[in-house]
Amino acid sequence: MSFAVRRRRLAFIGLSLTLLTAAVATAKDDPRARAQGHIDRGDQLFEGRKFEEAIAEYTAALALQSHHDLIWNIARAHEELGRLKDAIALFERYFGMDPPEADRALASARLATLRTRLQTEARGRLVVNTSEGAIIAVGGVVLGKGPRLEKELAPGRYRIAVTFASGAIREETLRVPPGGEAVLDLQPSPSEQPPTPPPALTYGDWSGRYVVLAITPLAASLDRAVIVLDASGIGRLERPSERALESWRVPHCKGEKTLRWTLVHDVALSGGDDASLVLSNGRFESCSCDPFCRVLERVETPILRAPRFDGAVSEELILVRERPDLPAEPRRPLNEAELVGTWRPVVWPGEPGNETEMALDAGGTGTIVTHRHGELLSWQRRGCGSATSWKQTALWDVRWSSRGEGITVVFSGGRELDCSCPKACSVPPALADLALTTPAIERTLAGRGSLFSMPTPAELPSMPPAEPPSNAPAEQSPVEKSPAGL
Repeated sequence: MSFAVRRRRLAFIGLSLTLLTAAVATAKDDPRARAQGHIDRGDQLFEGRKFEEAIAEYTAALALQSHHDLIWNIARAHEELGRLKDAIALFERYFGMDPPEADRALASARLATLRTRLQTEARGRLVVNTSEGAIIAVGGVVLGKGPRLEKELAPGRYRIAVTFASGAIREETLRVPPGGEAVLDLQPSPSEQPPTPPPALTYGDWSGRYVVLAITPLAASLDRAVIVLDASGIGRLERPSERALESWRVPHCKGEKTLRWTLVHDVALSGGDDASLVLSNGRFESCSCDPFCRVLERVETPILRAPRFDGAVSEELILVRERPDLPAEPRRPLNEAELVGTWRPVVWPGEPGNETEMALDAGGTGTIVTHRHGELLSWQRRGCGSATSWKQTALWDVRWSSRGEGITVVFSGGRELDCSCPKACSVPPALADLALTTPAIERTLAGRGSLFSMPTPAELPSMPPAEPPSNAPAEQSPVEKSPAGL
């Protein structure tokens, strides 16, 4: 409730200033006249909701002449600005200035209201300390990851759920006090610790000679280039090339009918599985006709390691370790008969499941089946019996067609074949289309940042079951429903 400013004249002024003697009313150095001027301006500013300026005028008046009504007005201005602590302190000071009994009752009620608001509105801080990478949910809403979360919240009780890398979930209920701090330490027990990971990949894993296979036209100038890396991830790209010159160019190249050049880049590869490939200082080490040699000075692209192929995949190109059986051409001829069969994604940013298989049929049709699994949060378990995890099998229809040196794959008709807990499952009707080419690696399809492999018949049964292993990190449910209360 908003209280109006108390527009009382100071008691010591008494009658209207116009009734005082002219000498007093016009004396510039009279503190009472100056105080009244500050009060009038403060009242106008307060009514115009210019509370900072009103505080300055009332404070100036208070310095000239003390009065409890001025303290009331300053307190009210602070309250309007949301400075509840300052307003409370000023109302407490108000009682020490001997106001009338009726005004004391009003001030007491106002003070009680402010103290209640301060307790209710003062936000507290929640701090959760846990293990690195653990998922932290508050009231069923994921707010961050470990090792530490700091969040300002309204006072109240909150349910905190922490999902560790092993898939185990720990829950606690904590009260966040108004204006205070609640700290929760949730570390995994030995049984909840994830298995010891393999040694981190080092630059030594990349050392050697690699061949660049272009996926898109943007990388065509690098196709078949050789990159040599040392153990520190630093190296050099080299690509000798030649091509016939058009007749109109021959006179500009001293009669030479063939353009020969060697493209060179400095190479830096940073990161492990998820790396960045930087080609810098692009130049020609040799060029038979300088006017027609062009080079990009710098190229940078994220790149994902694909250990199965002893190489890596980016949006524009594939790196594969140099070996004698690599054909001279950058791509295999497209043989539609070779496309028929079962394919698995090695790298696919849009992969919709924990395990995925794409079957292409001879008639340009096919299917893609995914198996997903993960742990249920406590609020998701209601309606799923006593289950603590969910499993889902989904299917999409596939249409594929030849496209130059590759194929286009379109997914539609997404539907659920099975779900252990319907409350936690959903299936998008379609997936992003794929444009895949046939690189020089046998039994391989590649697209922008994607790499698919056709397993041998002996490899097909090795696909892991849908049941999650006990030490696998839990995947978040595909349906996120936030309960009320946060």
